[in-house]
Amino acid sequence: GLDAVGTSGDRVRFTSSSSTPAAGDWPGVYLYDAAVTTVQFATIEYATTGISVGGNADPEITDCRISDSSSVGVAFGSVRPTSGDDPARFARNTITAGLSYPISTWFDRANRVDASNVLTGNADDYVYVYASTNSGVLQDDTTLQALDVPWILGSYTPYVDAALTIESGAEVRTSALVVGYYYPASLDVEAGATVELSSSVIVYSGSDLTASGTFTSQNASPAAGDWGGISLASGSTATIDDAEIAYAQIGV
Repeated sequence: GLDAVGTSGDRVRFTSSSSTPAAGDWPGVYLYDAAVTTVQFATIEYATTGISVGGNADPEITDCRISDSSSVGVAFGSVRPTSGDDPARFARNTITAGLSYPISTWFDRANRVDASNVLTGNADDYVYVYASTNSGVLQDDTTLQALDVPWILGSYTPYVDAALTIESGAEVRTSALVVGYYYPASLDVEAGATVELSSSVIVYSGSDLTASGTFTSQNASPAAGDWGGISLASGSTATIDDAEIAYAQIGV
């Protein structure tokens, strides 16, 4: 494994060898199948992707500054680490000045991203989640926490086949949410959470919706009928309490 451990006053630095450094000068730090990896109080700058986590790697990445990446700041792969997705293992990092978005992650691995990280100041200020039938059906219980940037759930329809909680204060942009298509599942949109859609929320038989947050259009200038609405199949259950459902074709 890799141990790159600095201190707040003496940081480890990974950077370009160029005398005139620019984003994308070097590939970045790749962490794959490393038994124990700790990157703490490190500066990683001018890479293509600051840190790529893949295989069975289970790194602890804390108190780092990742900047000036030409692609993603931190890219998490799909394999569930042995420690689960403990947010304490990815905490208090600043990812900024990148030419793309700060973080990409598969749907099942989104638990690891929490509000202790500063993710603003990039060209695309959002966390990109690979979420579709081909790359990231949600199969593990997951909470999308309130961050300083929105969550973007892929470019295809996200399928939820576990318990998905969208925390108060979180902003989620997605084409749709399909709950329980393959297995019984649940969606809980807490009060203060916002889900912005272009299609529908569909809850299949045997699955449950709890909604106290806001469901609305993802258009910058919203209008009635921008998205389909909430569809509850026969055999599903729902508790909709003090929720706001705006600009849909049919609310519920």
